[in-house]
Amino acid sequence: MKVCQLCVLDFTTVNLLKNLIKTIENKGHEVITICEVNEHKDEIEKENINVINFKISRSFNIVDHIIKTYSLYKIFKKEKFDIIHVHTPIGSIIGRLAAFLANNKNVIYTVHGFYFHDKMPILKKIFFFLIEFFLSFITKKFFFQSIEDYKFAQRKFNKSKLFYIGNGINLNIFDKKKLPKINRDIFWNNHLDHNSKNLKILIVARIVKQKGILDIINLSKRKNMSNFDFIFIGSQNKNEHDNELNYVLNMSKQLQNIFFLGYQEDVRNFYTHSDIFILPSYREGKPRSIIEAMVMELPVIATNIRGCRELIDPKVPTGMLYEPGDIDKLEKIINDIISDKDYIAKVIKNAKKFAIENLDENKIINKQLGHMNL
Repeated sequence: MKVCQLCVLDFTTVNLLKNLIKTIENKGHEVITICEVNEHKDEIEKENINVINFKISRSFNIVDHIIKTYSLYKIFKKEKFDIIHVHTPIGSIIGRLAAFLANNKNVIYTVHGFYFHDKMPILKKIFFFLIEFFLSFITKKFFFQSIEDYKFAQRKFNKSKLFYIGNGINLNIFDKKKLPKINRDIFWNNHLDHNSKNLKILIVARIVKQKGILDIINLSKRKNMSNFDFIFIGSQNKNEHDNELNYVLNMSKQLQNIFFLGYQEDVRNFYTHSDIFILPSYREGKPRSIIEAMVMELPVIATNIRGCRELIDPKVPTGMLYEPGDIDKLEKIINDIISDKDYIAKVIKNAKKFAIENLDENKIINKQLGHMNL
């Protein structure tokens, strides 16, 4: 069969879809991925991923999206895909409309997190819900990573189209025991301009406002946070222009305990040599970075939002939660747990056990292939 994987960014292709693509190919099927090839061109070539370079703006430029929908329609007509598998909010909207125009009815949408969420203004939330509602009539199947998204959709959409698959990581790669031993001080001296003995707080996320980046920068300025270094791993997409974010990022370069290290192809040692992991997002599906931190034995603090709270249960505990934007609470959690070694050890043990038992990417991929009849 001929399968299309459609997303907006090559980041998604390399970090979220690569293993799915390779598994489908290993079963003898042809896979063509459609995305914008940019920062991860070398990795795409290295992995021999068959890509059509196609730029989709992440902004809500209606005219541009209409033009792109027509261009994508022509690609679909030419390639005659047996399955069109779409990902990410904007890509999924344009992809499904183009597939409808091309009369391709075998369209699957993996919901990595509905664009609308609890913290969104009500009118905006209704608007984006209505888009998903109408597009559901031209979507053959929905794959859900978040159980909350899945349960919400069950109340609103045709239940026969809905499938909960979850999310996971490659547990063979994220195995602390398989990593070569590297001295912590040497590791950080190699990556930071001015390493210190400060405790290291790791944030692995794209550098965009919805990931809560500004909250962490504001937190880092507080007196009680002077003993912590905040390490950001992730890229800022060149197409995402945010004047406020760019201004704050430039100003933060003057701070002594903030470090932006950009995208890292291998993040494992950053987890290993950090003390706390934080994901301060305002919107998620079921974040891989939390799963990676759990498996790499790093205590996790995350926002109490869809996806994160499916992984983090403070009662077990498998980590700590706080409300998005509440940096007072976040500061208190950090200060409370950092001196409680027994609590941290308990969190690490419980979280790793939960991740290994429930969050294996191979099982998630096999679920998808079953529903795709591959």
